[in-house]
Amino acid sequence: MSQVDSLTGRVLFSGQDLLQTPDAQMKKIRGGRIGLIPQDPGSALNPMMRVGTQIAEALRLHRGLAGQAARAAARRLLDQVGIPDAANRLNRYPFEFSGGQKQRLMIAIALAGEPDLLIADEPTTALDVTIQAQILDLLAQVQRDTGMAMVLISHDLGVISQTCRRVAVMYAGRVVEVASSAALFRDPAHPYARGLANSHTLIFDNRDPVLADRRIRQALSFAIDRQKLVDTLWLGLAKVPASHNYPEFGQMYVEGRSLPFDPEKAKMLLQEAGYAGQPIIYRSQPAYYTNALEAAQVMIEMWKAVGLNASLQVVETSAQMREEGNSQISNWSNSTRLPDPLGALWVSWGPGGEVQSTDIWSPESREAFNAAGMALEAETDPAKRKALFVTMLDEWEKEVPGTILYQPFEAYAIRRSIQWRPTTFYFMDLRPDNLTFGA
Repeated sequence: MSQVDSLTGRVLFSGQDLLQTPDAQMKKIRGGRIGLIPQDPGSALNPMMRVGTQIAEALRLHRGLAGQAARAAARRLLDQVGIPDAANRLNRYPFEFSGGQKQRLMIAIALAGEPDLLIADEPTTALDVTIQAQILDLLAQVQRDTGMAMVLISHDLGVISQTCRRVAVMYAGRVVEVASSAALFRDPAHPYARGLANSHTLIFDNRDPVLADRRIRQALSFAIDRQKLVDTLWLGLAKVPASHNYPEFGQMYVEGRSLPFDPEKAKMLLQEAGYAGQPIIYRSQPAYYTNALEAAQVMIEMWKAVGLNASLQVVETSAQMREEGNSQISNWSNSTRLPDPLGALWVSWGPGGEVQSTDIWSPESREAFNAAGMALEAETDPAKRKALFVTMLDEWEKEVPGTILYQPFEAYAIRRSIQWRPTTFYFMDLRPDNLTFGA
């Protein structure tokens, strides 16, 4: 094992330095005075134990409850976190609950010790937007009811702006800025808190027998003239980024990257792959993304020009776009939650994202990408972090589970009597310090 620099400092909780606290005393604090909600409830819950037993274990360890008293307290906790039919569902196993309900179960377990402080570690990352809002509302209600303090760990600036009074910005393992939420979003001091980008992307489904050959996926990417899409559909106002790599990353931005248009290379790759004209269908919703259908129609012709038998199919829902067994190409968008690869490429294409969790990106072709991403999460040296990011980009571009099209142009029409500063995607800031109405 390589040697790492030791960290110094204190971790104070109610005036007590936890780094100097004996293990026996820490066992009473962990799960008792300090509760934790993990990022992935599916991994945290024991699949072999009924949920009532798991909640009762926390009640026994931290409140000394057992038997019927523990069961009654567990039922009240399920009621508190909004799980219906609590008495019967205590006997169920984790697999019988939805993703949002699993996170509610983890909140119930965290609350079992009646904590003074709740640490919520990316509690909504694995949930869709609607369920995210429900979980955030629940946490806010629990705080109001109990007076409990909460520390939220998140890459999602939209979530942070809604829930936090004070924000500490970490970069490369160090706190680089501390400010009130209002001050941070109004005038951030550090570039890590500033840039937010959104890109329209394509997903190439590795589960499909034709697209399982990465040379076909590479050909699809090389055949796209992205600048022509920008010039014709966006009047030149959108932007083609340097791959999944943005200037907002600051020192992590990799110079010299591009998304090349090379139809001759696309033809060569198709020949090497032995492509024999198998149908390739691009599925898109009719109006979810601005210019989505127009871009799709143009790309179909670009793909045909290099010899691909491509066609467009318009569907109603995102589930239909990426339905296993029928999915080949679909559109998507990637947001930069924080201007760092961990808040952009990793959060969208890493193990916690939709593409890997459904094996749209095949397990055998993502190992090197995941290894570099997990190392990046733990690395603090800037040069080593950048090298790991380069490895991630290389693997993502080589395996091509998808590709970037462009960063769309955003415009806002605002009446002169309205004072409002729009914030680039991912959220809209309508708080009173940013939105006022004149006469």
